Amino acid sequence: MKTLAIVSYTIESVNSYYNQIRSLLSDRITIQRYCLEDIKNLKERKISADVLLIPSYHLLKKIKGCVSRNTELLFASRTLSKAGMDKINSIKKGSNVVLIDESPEMAEQIISIIYQLGARHIELSSYWSNVSTKDDECIFIVLGQSDYVPAHAGEIINVGNSLLDINSIIDVGMKFDLLSVLDKQDVVRSYTEIETANFGLLKILGLTNSRESQLDILLQTINAGVIGVDNGGEIFLYNENARDIIKKENESVL
Repeated sequence: MKTLAIVSYTIESVNSYYNQIRSLLSDRITIQRYCLEDIKNLKERKISADVLLIPSYHLLKKIKGCVSRNTELLFASRTLSKAGMDKINSIKKGSNVVLIDESPEMAEQIISIIYQLGARHIELSSYWSNVSTKDDECIFIVLGQSDYVPAHAGEIINVGNSLLDINSIIDVGMKFDLLSVLDKQDVVRSYTEIETANFGLLKILGLTNSRESQLDILLQTINAGVIGVDNGGEIFLYNENARDIIKKENESVL
């Protein structure tokens, strides 16, 4: 059985990614879990896995000597839960907000995701950027548990651990030839409470049969209605949301 190794800074974030993957791929792959401290204590300091899932290049540099050259790398696309985004969207407009994540690179990544998901009403900065703002005058956003919250911080909003976006789940499925195992309804159910920016959807729409399963999963997961039309004006694909919007039965859409 092939092996996936998940590495992150804290065991909380590792377990978050593990639970997502395990719920969808069941026991089809062996999953190893490591936080940074675990790797420091590894016997012979080597990770033996077919694929390594890791959230940032910054972390990879710290453990590069422990990763086999034969191990494929997969950098995680992360996002937040809808409940977490609701908390961010409820912050007063114009507020100065500092985001704390496990590394500077990861903090900048999540800030970009938050803005991409539409929360542009606040002034977001990274904890690691040394912004000259008094701790008691700004709001701190933390992702799960954090050891970096200043002692005299004012308001603290915990938006929960970051989660794997659907792209990363599909990438794992592709790496292990398990796309057929990603039952569509399970994917939809798993992502009901997760915000996703649907990265790469337009690119995937232009790909051919080798990724039909990936496209199909995405079409059934996104909130938008999608209809594909070929050069001859014929509809060649659609999702359930599109069918509901135009109020047509399956047979009359095509």
